[in-house]
Amino acid sequence: AESECGNGHLYVIEFLPEIAETYAKKDYKGYLYVGKTGESVSTRGKKNFRLENGTQYSPEQVTTSVELQERKDWHYNTTNMRKIRKYFWRYRPDLFYYDINPIELDYHSDPGRLDRREAKLADRLRNRGYRVEGPTQK
Repeated sequence: AESECGNGHLYVIEFLPEIAETYAKKDYKGYLYVGKTGESVSTRGKKNFRLENGTQYSPEQVTTSVELQERKDWHYNTTNMRKIRKYFWRYRPDLFYYDINPIELDYHSDPGRLDRREAKLADRLRNRGYRVEGPTQK
């Protein structure tokens, strides 16, 4: 599901183990971020590491450079995106069913479908012992 198909996609990012230092409780299986996108996962992933002027960096370049992490001119500059740029380790498609993507979108009859699927996946991973940044259905 890497091509632009007009539907939604979920993705899971695993953070570097160093992120544990930012949490009081540290007995998790791992630290994850669950996200959604209307683009392919690879397109969205590249945008996470792209400046507003179009300059593209690799995750490795950014996670190893405090100077890059602290820039304010990223294409996406939310709290979660700053955490992703600082602690990105790898994508984890193995933590959910490969056939979940793409998620067919129908904004007329079910506009919240992608949001609900994202929250359900995040909660499922929490129930399996992961610390998950992302939405919840609870």
